[in-house]
Amino acid sequence: MDTEQNQLREIEIKTDPETGLTNLKQGKTEVVAGIEGPVFGKRKPTIRVFLDPFERNSAGQNRASSLFLRSVFGEIIHQHSYPNTSLSISIHPMRSDGSLLAAAANAAMAAVLEESLFCNGIHCAVSVCVGENGAVAADPDEEIEQNSLSRHTFVFKVQQKDTDELVGCTSIGVFTEDQLLECYSAAKTAAEEVWRKMQTVFGHSQPSAG
Repeated sequence: MDTEQNQLREIEIKTDPETGLTNLKQGKTEVVAGIEGPVFGKRKPTIRVFLDPFERNSAGQNRASSLFLRSVFGEIIHQHSYPNTSLSISIHPMRSDGSLLAAAANAAMAAVLEESLFCNGIHCAVSVCVGENGAVAADPDEEIEQNSLSRHTFVFKVQQKDTDELVGCTSIGVFTEDQLLECYSAAKTAAEEVWRKMQTVFGHSQPSAG
């Protein structure tokens, strides 16, 4: 299978200590993420993730994306460190030019790091699609996505430049097992680029395991 696009678009991360918001740009896709809590008053720790709808996305897709992110960050954040609390991650897309779900996940991860929440290491997301000609493109823009047969978003745990484990994957479209494996391989390589950007912004210290 041919690989159409290996390199990620430029990633820019900015944090605002006054507002508590994290802004992430990935190519022309721009996302803002913020965290509320931990707030006491729950019987057990609860993590909620809200991805605001973008005009190009259907309500069903948006709900599925929010549930996917909630599942992923339920694994990333050490809930036992925040007993009897709720923690909410709100993600607002400002502009979408492809790979929106990966950008949303990376913005949320950056917000977690900025807030110094106890978590299970740095996790990085990459979207990949398969074109009509079978070519695989990592971090596709909107034009490439619109002409694709399938779209996939992978979230990996990355430590010391090594992609350790797959934490989550969601797919849309029609694809073969071989195509999915090719997408996985492309995403795994690209995730290390996202990790390097996170390290540049937040320093080389790893998040506390709690």
